[in-house]
Amino acid sequence: ITSPGVFVTCVRGKEKQSVSELYDVFEAIAADLWPETTESTTEVSDSGENEPDANVNANTDADVELNIEAEIARELQALKRPRKEKRFSNVHTETPCLLFIACRPPISPTQLCHAYLSSLSSQPPRTRYVNRLIPAEGVCAANIPEIVALARRVMKGTFDAGRAYKVCFKIELPIINNTKLSRETLIPPLAACVPGEGHSVSLSHPERVILVQVFKAWCGVSVVSEWEAWRRWNVMLLGEERRLEREKEEKGREEEMEREREKMQAVWDEDEDEEVREPVFKEELQTIDESEGE
Repeated sequence: ITSPGVFVTCVRGKEKQSVSELYDVFEAIAADLWPETTESTTEVSDSGENEPDANVNANTDADVELNIEAEIARELQALKRPRKEKRFSNVHTETPCLLFIACRPPISPTQLCHAYLSSLSSQPPRTRYVNRLIPAEGVCAANIPEIVALARRVMKGTFDAGRAYKVCFKIELPIINNTKLSRETLIPPLAACVPGEGHSVSLSHPERVILVQVFKAWCGVSVVSEWEAWRRWNVMLLGEERRLEREKEEKGREEEMEREREKMQAVWDEDEDEEVREPVFKEELQTIDESEGE
């Protein structure tokens, strides 16, 4: 693991399906946030074959041979071009339930995951087996000096030392398959990396969460928001929560519509009663008048 990317926890035995799902989701998001420019495939050869011939009707064997040679030259040139680098690639972790999807710059793993999670408020998850997303804006070797140096670089843009607004933060430090590092040895130097003064720690309602994922000999660092509100960036839990919220809202709208229908029905029933009572009342008056006349 040498490049920025996303650590992903998934359902055991569904690692391949999770990778396929994430490729589709991430590609769709990246196409919107980081659109790639398409290079023109039209080329003009140096032989001048695209220029109009002085004698259009001349179709000699030499012309045909030149055209074939030019076509072969173009095909060879195309083979020599470097292949388009993929924006996402799966790095095999050799660990059940854990994936790492590497991201090619300029893609930001944090923005990528944030976009997917924010979409769950209006639509169901596009992944079935993915659990938690842990972005890594940078990756380094799993030792304290390199982790501290990476953390300083990542935090620099998030905790602006010059601004008056102070934030409360929390450090999340999952350690997987590494016995040389511990939370006790890592958290103090990581907390000291936070730039500026006046920032405070909040374990229950942090505005920013510093994610430090240690896995084997590597470490990824990122700073995220909405950590607790988005169920610690767990796609399954957040998707289910949002589904229940949408169902509750839909039920509330249906109940409101039913109440409106009942009100309208009551008005209609009252109008119908008035229409029935009015001729009956007139008939009664007529009967009274006739009896008085007699």
